[in-house]
Amino acid sequence: MNRIRYFRERARLTQAELATLIGTDETAVSRWESGARPLTPQIIEKLSRLFKCQSWELLVDRKGLRRLAETDAKPEVKIETAEVSRDR
Repeated sequence: MNRIRYFRERARLTQAELATLIGTDETAVSRWESGARPLTPQIIEKLSRLFKCQSWELLVDRKGLRRLAETDAKPEVKIETAEVSRDR
């Protein structure tokens, strides 16, 4: 589920109400929620203040963050060895 939509619905706001609160229009909110329009740093700041959350929480949930941390902590390293001929 989209994180912006998640926080908006948790706050029991419509797209129009959220748009009014952060000074934009309903179309922009709809596009952010669908992923058709990227979030600017200014919008992320406004949303995080409004929803009382950390800015990263608008982009990824805790489970996703844990998955990223696990992936980064255990990088796959593939070592290719060349066969050396000892017949010289």
